Amino acid sequence: MAGLLKALGRKSSDAKSKIDLPLLISTLRSSPSPPNLASLITGIDVLLSPDSKDRKEKLAEIREAMLSTECAAGAEDDASESDPTNVKEPMSVIELCIETLPSLEFESKKSTSQTLLQILTPPPPLPPSFYTLLSTTQNTSPPSCLPLGNLLRHTLTLPQNNTTFLTSPTFLTLTLTTLPISPNFDVLSDVFSTLKTSLNAGTASSFLEEKYESFFDRFEVLLKSDNYVTRRFSLQLLSTVLLSRCNFNVMMRYISSTDSLKITMNLLRDPHTNIQYEAFHVFKVFVVNPRKSPEIIRILKMNQEKLSEFLKGRWEEREGEGNFKEERELVRKTLEEL
Repeated sequence: MAGLLKALGRKSSDAKSKIDLPLLISTLRSSPSPPNLASLITGIDVLLSPDSKDRKEKLAEIREAMLSTECAAGAEDDASESDPTNVKEPMSVIELCIETLPSLEFESKKSTSQTLLQILTPPPPLPPSFYTLLSTTQNTSPPSCLPLGNLLRHTLTLPQNNTTFLTSPTFLTLTLTTLPISPNFDVLSDVFSTLKTSLNAGTASSFLEEKYESFFDRFEVLLKSDNYVTRRFSLQLLSTVLLSRCNFNVMMRYISSTDSLKITMNLLRDPHTNIQYEAFHVFKVFVVNPRKSPEIIRILKMNQEKLSEFLKGRWEEREGEGNFKEERELVRKTLEEL
């Protein structure tokens, strides 16, 4: 720790002295332990404060160093160097900071994630390992890792990163499967915010087409969840994705599926009015589709009378929202004319 404090150019009580960045990086290379990383972030956070005179220049210097420097995940002795199978894969300083986050105090978590966000502005191209680590860390202790959500969504504003995130090994297994069923509302709100950001980007359309079955098999589990918030957020996300112009092919495939129609119709019968309302915005796409398959028409005709009666005057309190009233009447009319 003494080496790190020297690199930071301060005593532990002197928070405003300058950082010797080259020495700091050298120190990190030799001992990238969690305590060192916590002190690193504390020092950088001071540099990035609004009252720092050379903030812009230092930020650029720190950004370049942290993005270009690789630290060993652990000390490597001579034996490991001679045996490639024992060499630990290098990890960037940024990834080490993320890995350390769960062990920090709450305020330190916020400070760390905010500092990393500033260093990653504008977002540089990031490797799959970054998103795998980020998702794994979030899943390890979801409530304590909420500050990482903003960092994740910020990096996804670069289209290349969004593609990397969607195709990372943990997207389908953690981001879409484990986190959305958390009992914690804040965690659910955060992960669905990330899904909305990622799946509504133009780069998501090719992913959704290529991984259609893998994605929607998992997504339908969320629609059937016992958790009210999960069902509601999932329906909101689904209607947004289906109605996005760049996802036209995905929408047509989805609304041609009888299984998807049945799930949506069951959600129309949900005891919660808000779930019914969100389900309507998916159901309407099935009904007004001018190219309905014979099977879809058959199911709609079988339930024609019940559906039309159900929709009559339904959700009156929402009639002032956008074009809802007109859409509801169009769906009823289309059903009656089948």
